[in-house]
Amino acid sequence: MDNTAPMTPTNRRLLAILSACAIAACIIAYVYSFFGASVDKVLPWVVLLFVGWVALFIPIYAIEYPASRSFSFAWTGFVRGMPGWVALCTKALLLNVIAHLLWSAALYGPGVPAIVDGQYVLDDHGRILKVLTQAEYFAHRGAALRMIATWMIYVYFLSMVYWWFRRYDKPVDWE
Repeated sequence: MDNTAPMTPTNRRLLAILSACAIAACIIAYVYSFFGASVDKVLPWVVLLFVGWVALFIPIYAIEYPASRSFSFAWTGFVRGMPGWVALCTKALLLNVIAHLLWSAALYGPGVPAIVDGQYVLDDHGRILKVLTQAEYFAHRGAALRMIATWMIYVYFLSMVYWWFRRYDKPVDWE
């Protein structure tokens, strides 16, 4: 595909602003998770945010094709031509996602919090690993929401900086 001006600056800015709004929503969900919110309470919004993220990334994939298929694009090519702080923020956000993922794995072990026969448990494919109190169950569900929120902040940050900083006036060689 040709990398020359596929979108107007106004459209790119609009997509960047939509990404920033999604980041704000994810930050609110993250904070809200400390006050009793769980994935169950915000699931429709999580699904909507996921669909929005896909809608923002499809054009990126198409514009940058075939470079977007390469592993080097994801790690180094994506931030070329952007300010230096973008790469630093991207790595910091990715480390945050990994930390939340590891923290959730440490909390749950191989199980996930579930309600089985009216009882709060850690469930591993039908096998009950541990019976939980209501407070422990909601703490686990809140941690799951924080993990999802950090991942969504990361991916929306990628789309936001892409649409804000990427220039299309010259073809870009990612090889």
